Amino acid sequence: MEATIVFSSYGKILRVNKAQGLYWVPPIMCEFIKVSTQIKTFISSSRAVPDKTGSPMEISTCISYVISSPAAATYQVENVQEYITA
Repeated sequence: MEATIVFSSYGKILRVNKAQGLYWVPPIMCEFIKVSTQIKTFISSSRAVPDKTGSPMEISTCISYVISSPAAATYQVENVQEYITA
């Protein structure tokens, strides 16, 4: 599983680890946030949309995305899935 760990303290980013391994971080007042950097796919439900002549047409979407900046995804967006679907 591809994941990045964001270490923060009081909302300030201390470190962003993208590589696997063993790391030491002071445990006092430190928050560990795991952010998945895998390719994710969102498939929306189909909706009926009228075309130029007024007859209904079924439309659905398939969105594939990757989180490229884990720190920004952690602090600038409250819910990534909800942000994508909005």
